[in-house]
Amino acid sequence: MSSLRRFFSSFLFASLTLSSTLAAAPSMESLSVIAVTDMTEIGRTYPEASPDSPVYYQAVTTGYQDFGRGMAGEKEPENDAFLQTVLRTLKREGYVPATDAHPPTIVLGFSWGSLRSQPGAALKVLGGDKLDLMWEVETTTGLDVRQWLRGMRAEKAQRVLELSKEDLFVMNVAAYDRSALVKGELVPLWQTRIACPTRGVWAADALPQIVQVAGPVIGRETKTPELSTVGRAFGKAGSVEIGDLTVVDEDFDLATMPVLDLTKETEPE
Repeated sequence: MSSLRRFFSSFLFASLTLSSTLAAAPSMESLSVIAVTDMTEIGRTYPEASPDSPVYYQAVTTGYQDFGRGMAGEKEPENDAFLQTVLRTLKREGYVPATDAHPPTIVLGFSWGSLRSQPGAALKVLGGDKLDLMWEVETTTGLDVRQWLRGMRAEKAQRVLELSKEDLFVMNVAAYDRSALVKGELVPLWQTRIACPTRGVWAADALPQIVQVAGPVIGRETKTPELSTVGRAFGKAGSVEIGDLTVVDEDFDLATMPVLDLTKETEPE
């Protein structure tokens, strides 16, 4: 695992950033969820995971991070409890922890946290490139004729652009080829980014919900960002208690899982 730690400490989530909502504080039911998956050419050659055809993985997690300015007093999700939510969500989508009988073919990297006051980076992570929005945050000289078309922008594009100017809670899942990684090569396969506005909700409440809402997007390429709400995904009753959403799933024994938790690693003296 030492080689994995070196790679993920250096490279894992350099691209992870995001930003919150616009008007009044939302209820959990109305909380917006944005998810997008980018796939590499190599990633497209790999089989898609499903419960009937699972993909086996090792994982590395860096836990909760503030990507940008932190917020004093933020209630973060408890690390192990949230990791259980991530692992259960992955299992439902066909991603299963590796065993001796089923060795890993991919390595997954997990990171979650907040991104504040970085609209350019947020727009990229929200999938703004898939909606031809990145020019909005690029420095240009002279007049860009696309400015004339702002009033004709599609509703989804406008919503993503608005959210990029706000603060967001973020979950990132990135996949790498395992055989290449053990040889010292970093071969990305895909990256899924999930976000929601921070206004009116705590990270401890919002992050477990949005991961489960976006489960079907994890590892599956999206042409444009997918927008939903907690209520639309689960219904009013399902969005009240986080535990209700996963009551049928058993906890994983994290001590035996092929998951390197860097929040619990200590540097050698």
